[in-house]
Amino acid sequence: MKPIYAFFAVFALGASAFAHGNATGAVLERMEGMKSIQAAMKVLGKQANSNDTFDRDLVSAAANDIAVHAHNIPALFAEKDMSMPTEAKAEIWDDMDAFNTLAHDLESAAMAAATVQNGDDLKSAMAAIGASCKACHSQYRIKN
Repeated sequence: MKPIYAFFAVFALGASAFAHGNATGAVLERMEGMKSIQAAMKVLGKQANSNDTFDRDLVSAAANDIAVHAHNIPALFAEKDMSMPTEAKAEIWDDMDAFNTLAHDLESAAMAAATVQNGDDLKSAMAAIGASCKACHSQYRIKN
Protein backbone atom coordinates (compact mmCIF):
# COMPACT_ATOMS: atom_id res chain seq x y z
CA MET A 1 0.00 0.00 0.00
CA LYS A 2 1.42 3.39 -0.95
CA PRO A 3 2.16 5.71 2.01
CA ILE A 4 -0.48 8.27 1.00
CA TYR A 5 -3.21 5.63 0.86
CA ALA A 6 -2.05 4.12 4.14
CA PHE A 7 -2.42 7.53 5.78
CA PHE A 8 -5.94 7.94 4.45
CA ALA A 9 -6.88 4.44 5.59
CA VAL A 10 -5.62 5.21 9.10
CA PHE A 11 -7.35 8.62 9.00
CA ALA A 12 -10.65 7.05 7.97
CA LEU A 13 -10.45 4.39 10.66
CA GLY A 14 -9.52 6.93 13.32
CA ALA A 15 -12.27 9.29 12.28
CA SER A 16 -14.82 6.49 12.22
CA ALA A 17 -13.93 5.75 15.83
CA PHE A 18 -15.62 8.98 16.91
CA ALA A 19 -18.20 7.89 19.42
CA HIS A 20 -20.69 10.68 19.86
CA GLY A 21 -21.91 9.08 23.03
CA ASN A 22 -23.37 11.81 25.18
CA ALA A 23 -21.83 14.69 23.25
CA THR A 24 -23.85 17.89 23.22
CA GLY A 25 -23.42 21.49 22.16
CA ALA A 26 -20.13 22.54 20.60
CA VAL A 27 -18.52 19.15 21.15
CA LEU A 28 -21.30 17.44 19.20
CA GLU A 29 -21.09 20.07 16.44
CA ARG A 30 -17.32 19.57 16.20
CA MET A 31 -17.73 15.80 15.98
CA GLU A 32 -20.42 16.11 13.33
CA GLY A 33 -18.18 18.42 11.29
CA MET A 34 -15.30 15.94 11.47
CA LYS A 35 -17.63 13.11 10.40
CA SER A 36 -18.68 15.21 7.40
CA ILE A 37 -15.03 15.78 6.49
CA GLN A 38 -14.43 12.02 6.79
CA ALA A 39 -17.36 11.27 4.47
CA ALA A 40 -16.14 13.81 1.92
CA MET A 41 -12.62 12.33 2.07
CA LYS A 42 -14.08 8.90 1.23
CA VAL A 43 -15.72 10.40 -1.85
CA LEU A 44 -12.45 12.03 -2.88
CA GLY A 45 -10.54 8.80 -2.31
CA LYS A 46 -12.85 6.85 -4.59
CA GLN A 47 -12.60 9.52 -7.27
CA ALA A 48 -8.80 9.72 -7.01
CA ASN A 49 -8.63 6.12 -8.19
CA SER A 50 -11.28 6.47 -10.93
CA ASN A 51 -9.75 8.33 -13.85
CA ASP A 52 -12.14 6.58 -16.25
CA THR A 53 -15.20 7.64 -14.26
CA PHE A 54 -13.82 10.82 -12.71
CA ASP A 55 -16.76 13.03 -11.76
CA ARG A 56 -15.53 16.60 -11.48
CA ASP A 57 -18.83 17.84 -10.01
CA LEU A 58 -18.78 15.17 -7.30
CA VAL A 59 -15.16 16.00 -6.45
CA SER A 60 -15.91 19.71 -6.35
CA ALA A 61 -18.91 19.18 -4.06
CA ALA A 62 -16.97 16.94 -1.66
CA ALA A 63 -13.98 19.29 -1.56
CA ASN A 64 -16.24 22.29 -1.03
CA ASP A 65 -17.91 20.44 1.85
CA ILE A 66 -14.51 20.01 3.49
CA ALA A 67 -13.72 23.70 2.88
CA VAL A 68 -16.98 24.80 4.52
CA HIS A 69 -16.38 22.63 7.58
CA ALA A 70 -12.77 23.82 7.80
CA HIS A 71 -13.97 27.43 7.62
CA ASN A 72 -16.30 26.75 10.55
CA ILE A 73 -13.65 25.16 12.78
CA PRO A 74 -12.51 28.41 14.45
CA ALA A 75 -16.10 29.27 15.43
CA LEU A 76 -16.71 25.77 16.80
CA PHE A 77 -13.66 26.09 19.02
CA ALA A 78 -14.12 29.75 19.95
CA GLU A 79 -15.21 28.88 23.48
CA LYS A 80 -13.31 26.30 25.46
CA ASP A 81 -15.54 23.27 25.80
CA MET A 82 -13.83 20.17 27.11
CA SER A 83 -17.05 18.28 27.83
CA MET A 84 -16.70 14.57 27.38
CA PRO A 85 -16.47 12.78 25.01
CA THR A 86 -14.31 15.50 23.44
CA GLU A 87 -11.10 14.54 21.67
CA ALA A 88 -9.82 18.12 21.75
CA LYS A 89 -6.71 18.95 23.74
CA ALA A 90 -6.67 22.01 25.99
CA GLU A 91 -3.68 23.28 23.99
CA ILE A 92 -6.10 24.50 21.34
CA TRP A 93 -7.11 27.41 23.54
CA ASP A 94 -3.51 28.15 24.57
CA ASP A 95 -2.65 29.25 21.04
CA MET A 96 -5.80 29.88 19.05
CA ASP A 97 -3.89 31.74 16.33
CA ALA A 98 -1.84 28.65 15.46
CA PHE A 99 -4.92 26.43 15.66
CA ASN A 100 -6.94 28.75 13.42
CA THR A 101 -4.06 28.87 10.93
CA LEU A 102 -4.23 25.09 10.63
CA ALA A 103 -7.98 25.29 10.01
CA HIS A 104 -7.35 27.92 7.32
CA ASP A 105 -4.69 25.67 5.75
CA LEU A 106 -7.24 22.86 5.54
CA GLU A 107 -9.78 25.20 3.98
CA SER A 108 -7.24 26.36 1.37
CA ALA A 109 -6.20 22.78 0.55
CA ALA A 110 -9.83 21.76 0.13
CA MET A 111 -10.58 24.77 -2.09
CA ALA A 112 -7.64 23.79 -4.31
CA ALA A 113 -8.97 20.22 -4.50
CA ALA A 114 -12.32 21.55 -5.69
CA THR A 115 -10.71 22.69 -8.95
CA VAL A 116 -8.87 19.51 -9.99
CA GLN A 117 -9.61 17.97 -13.36
CA ASN A 118 -8.49 14.34 -12.96
CA GLY A 119 -7.67 11.60 -10.49
CA ASP A 120 -3.92 12.16 -10.55
CA ASP A 121 -4.30 15.83 -9.64
CA LEU A 122 -6.81 14.84 -6.98
CA LYS A 123 -4.25 12.50 -5.39
CA SER A 124 -1.88 15.45 -4.98
CA ALA A 125 -4.67 17.63 -3.63
CA MET A 126 -5.66 14.91 -1.16
CA ALA A 127 -2.08 14.73 0.07
CA ALA A 128 -2.29 18.42 0.98
CA ILE A 129 -5.64 17.92 2.72
CA GLY A 130 -4.27 14.91 4.59
CA ALA A 131 -1.18 16.84 5.68
CA SER A 132 -3.42 19.60 7.05
CA CYS A 133 -5.54 17.11 8.97
CA LYS A 134 -2.48 15.33 10.34
CA ALA A 135 -0.80 18.60 11.40
CA CYS A 136 -3.82 19.57 13.48
CA HIS A 137 -4.68 16.14 14.85
CA SER A 138 -1.11 15.37 15.89
CA GLN A 139 -0.94 18.56 17.93
CA TYR A 140 -4.49 19.17 19.12
CA ARG A 141 -6.37 15.84 19.22
CA ILE A 142 -6.35 13.40 22.11
CA LYS A 143 -5.16 10.09 20.77
CA ASN A 144 -7.26 7.05 21.56
